Amino acid sequence: SKDDVAAAEEAVGLVPGVEKVWMQTFGCAHNISDGEYMKGALKTYGYTVTDKREDAQVWVINSCTVKDPSQASFMRVVTEGKDKGKGVVVAGCVPQA
Repeated sequence: SKDDVAAAEEAVGLVPGVEKVWMQTFGCAHNISDGEYMKGALKTYGYTVTDKREDAQVWVINSCTVKDPSQASFMRVVTEGKDKGKGVVVAGCVPQA
């Protein structure tokens, strides 16, 4: 039925490894290295990593508290993702601070 098809299509977004993920890294060289590692892990688990944030259902934002301009840029991207209804994952030392 149409209801079953609609429910199945909605559930696809809940299955790990199905969503497209966009990732942005701010800050230090260590964060850049961590970001590359995270991208590789996401791909290994079946996620599609895209360079186009508008195509992604999930945004992974990796940032650093050491460099203040990076933190301000990071917060703008977090707010934008939330406003657009994207799943937002915060990584790096900002969420640890």
